[in-house]
Amino acid sequence: MGEDRKPKTDGAESLKMKVEVNEDFVDDPKYSDTQGATINAFQHFVYLYSKKTLVLADIQTSESHSRLSQKAVLFDLMSHTANRESGAGDHGDVGIKTFVDQHECVQKCVALNLEALKPLENKEHAEEGEESG
Repeated sequence: MGEDRKPKTDGAESLKMKVEVNEDFVDDPKYSDTQGATINAFQHFVYLYSKKTLVLADIQTSESHSRLSQKAVLFDLMSHTANRESGAGDHGDVGIKTFVDQHECVQKCVALNLEALKPLENKEHAEEGEESG
């Protein structure tokens, strides 16, 4: 059996690649608007509301127009869960840790009074709260 086989992994390599691709989008000015900041804060909220057991990732949006308003529809969400039972692409604790490590709070996170995910952000949250309050 002279086959070259790649060792099985827990998906961290593919997750890292996916995250790097998404970072390119985050750095793009057209994604750093109010909608992007709202989705960022929404992900942060879901993580905390789930008691740190769920992260929504790779959220796509599409504009939906009606006569009365313009709305963004979220679709094609992936999730990472502590028990890795949400389906294909669920990277479990690795995906959750990647979100926590890469999340940068935006003003909407502060406005919602969301607990900072990193110690340094706790200090920044306190300073921003003092400035705005």
